[in-house]
Amino acid sequence: DSKRSNESEQKIKAQIRRENTMDKFDEKVIGYESTKEILRQILDILKRPEVYKRKGISIPRGLLMESDPGLGKSLLASILMEESERKPFVFRKTSQENSFLDELRTVFAMAKEEAPSILLLEDLNLYVESNSPYAPEWACLQACIDDAKDTDLFVIATTNDTRYMPPSLLRPGRFDYVIYLQPPIGENAENIVSYYLRDKDLAENVLISDIVKAMPKVSCAIIGIPSKTGELHALGIIKCAAKGLAVGADNLLGFSGFFRFKANTLFATNLLAVQPGGQKA
Repeated sequence: DSKRSNESEQKIKAQIRRENTMDKFDEKVIGYESTKEILRQILDILKRPEVYKRKGISIPRGLLMESDPGLGKSLLASILMEESERKPFVFRKTSQENSFLDELRTVFAMAKEEAPSILLLEDLNLYVESNSPYAPEWACLQACIDDAKDTDLFVIATTNDTRYMPPSLLRPGRFDYVIYLQPPIGENAENIVSYYLRDKDLAENVLISDIVKAMPKVSCAIIGIPSKTGELHALGIIKCAAKGLAVGADNLLGFSGFFRFKANTLFATNLLAVQPGGQKA
């Protein structure tokens, strides 16, 4: 009992400290502290470019975020877009090669016309069907980015895999920042589980830390969630599609997957995950 009480007290204190300095990234995302700090720096540059130019600092032109599916790339990108106060554009591949290339060129042209603007390119790994770094889609994307170099357009891109992207596309000047998002572990995982189970009446002898320890970084983990009667029944299934634990109500960040309760069904949507380093309870 004392161990569980101390665990709860520490989390409450941490929550109070964080709430005193929260911004949109903290409000919507659990964890990713190092990543959020980078995004805050980018955001400040985008909002005050002249200040940085006077100091001789180059203005970044692009950000690429890579991770397994469901770990929070799109949510982090959407927050950055919203907070930048720039004209937003979002592009996803929805057509075949010929029309797709035309659509890609069109959205870049629109974004340049509306500068200062910000363009999100979702799921770059779906842009190309082959594994060749010389695919015409990559050449088109690179040309579009280069053609926008003299306009105030910032490009964000997400992908599940950069292995087959040409190195020339990943260099500074095109994507100045490349961030890889890790699945949640340790205290990050505990904070997410605590959030997701915040309204559940767990048995007195159940600790969040014990739940996390029972969930190794595997593609799928199944555990029992304590029922309100205090007995360990198989009430819940945790399906982990990205080596983590599902969490994410109200666009809050969690592991990839979902909780499913037989008596009280609750599906997590807009799922995210946490990388080692920091967390939000």
